[in-house]
Amino acid sequence: MPNLTAIQTVENPIDSVLKEIRDTSLEGHLWNIRTYKKLMNAFWNTPDVDPQDICDRLGTKAAKMFILGGMLRDLILEEDPDALPDELLYPVRLPTINPDGTVTLAPLQDEVT
Repeated sequence: MPNLTAIQTVENPIDSVLKEIRDTSLEGHLWNIRTYKKLMNAFWNTPDVDPQDICDRLGTKAAKMFILGGMLRDLILEEDPDALPDELLYPVRLPTINPDGTVTLAPLQDEVT
């Protein structure tokens, strides 16, 4: 005799796909936020490391780093305008992207004489 209390429900295949899409999208969005925060904190807040030195070491790839960072920030904010703290929304020092792909950072306001 079949066990009537052990009836299994079969999930509709589209429900499974939709759940996968929702879960993966959320995980991707959260990963983007974590990655952006980690990169910005490493670049701007590493003790004893001047961000200009990082730009100099990146050389002609520094511009690409700034551009991609801005694109990632914009993507995050498009999904959730409150996802990032204010201090990570804009560069601490104004960058100038030079024609050769290098980046020159303006001095901090308190460094200006």
